[in-house]
Amino acid sequence: MIRLSFLPPLAFLLAAATQAAVDPALLNLAPPEAKVLYGIQVQATLASPFGQFAFSHLPANAVTRFAAATGFEVQRDLQEVLVASNASDGSDALIFARGAFPSDKFIALASVTGATVYDYHGVSVITPPERNTKVFAFLDPSTLVIGTEPALRDAIDRRVSGAVFAGPLLQKAKDASAVADAWFATVTPLVDMIPPTTSGGIFNPATLLQSVIETSAGLHFDNVGVTVFAEALTHSETEAQGLAAVLRLAAGMAKGTPAAALQNAQVTAAGPVTRITLSVAEHDLERSFPSTAPRRAARVAF
Repeated sequence: MIRLSFLPPLAFLLAAATQAAVDPALLNLAPPEAKVLYGIQVQATLASPFGQFAFSHLPANAVTRFAAATGFEVQRDLQEVLVASNASDGSDALIFARGAFPSDKFIALASVTGATVYDYHGVSVITPPERNTKVFAFLDPSTLVIGTEPALRDAIDRRVSGAVFAGPLLQKAKDASAVADAWFATVTPLVDMIPPTTSGGIFNPATLLQSVIETSAGLHFDNVGVTVFAEALTHSETEAQGLAAVLRLAAGMAKGTPAAALQNAQVTAAGPVTRITLSVAEHDLERSFPSTAPRRAARVAF
């Protein structure tokens, strides 16, 4: 399974916004062999009720200190995030961000904390003092890349050579990003992306997903909550119908907070494709958020 430990907090903070397709310039930096892409537009979600709620629950001191030291404010300066990986465990994941970055202040802050800064093809690469950590670089004042050092250098090389991202994942990423605020897309069979399990039964993830060969999913935030959608390509119409039947059964057996949303999910199959759409109310989203003390007494107003 692609284990990206930074994605849950990143999704809560940045889950996205303006329903504009993924920035081609960011996509062209992704490795051509990428197995999975995650994309996030930022500003509209931070202006949505859930975005304001999530931002209000971030630790006040850390956010304030970082903004004071760098002049960078997420709710004002960050526009889009793209994550790409071609390793099954996400160890080579690259994070690309579009925004307004005061790179000189970031580099100055990194230097005083013991980081190493060196030049690679005219780009300043910042290596934190801790071993086995991600490095980062500002390709220009609006583009940030974070990843392992070899992967980041490869991204810089692609930029220098003018590489263009292509392949079957390109269209899937474009389609998903055109209709969602936060999205992911893969043309890798889902069964290859989940960890081995010894549990059996119809709801074993490997059993449930073994027919899925390509997938995309997305979230769209609005004033009343979020709409979730997913699309799975299988080998045949029969497999798509079978997957839809299993998903309906699983949704009907759900209990607890997500039960109502899941039981109202629309699950359809057309040809070899299974599609799922469901809506989650704002109050259910807020109840699912990690329980922490609010950062502010009131929600952020933009």
